[in-house]
Amino acid sequence: MTSEKVDTINSDGRILYYDIKSDINLPHFNRSSMDGYAIYANNSNRVSLSTPNYLESIEEIKMGDVPKHKIITGKTSRIFTGRMLLKGSNAVIMEEDTEELGNNMIEIKKPVSIGENILYKG
Repeated sequence: MTSEKVDTINSDGRILYYDIKSDINLPHFNRSSMDGYAIYANNSNRVSLSTPNYLESIEEIKMGDVPKHKIITGKTSRIFTGRMLLKGSNAVIMEEDTEELGNNMIEIKKPVSIGENILYKG
């Protein structure tokens, strides 16, 4: 196979002759791809509309915040799109599949899988 140099602007539809690898990870950290709640996915096992689960919200992660807590069984954290995930969380349940009940309690109405709604580092 032969190769040729082509300006990036003219490279649409072309195949690279060799792989290009970045020296940096983008994104730099695991982050949420949805507004919702960062959870430990096992907290949503066997959850449905008729059998919801209830979690305590321990923190809200806003733009520029670095999470201060770790997600453990029975806990969750409000998180917005693009924000850094808390340690211990391995899924994000979408806001639409939850209900705020007051006193920092959240009802989750749908199960989520490990990795759901997460953009991984790299």
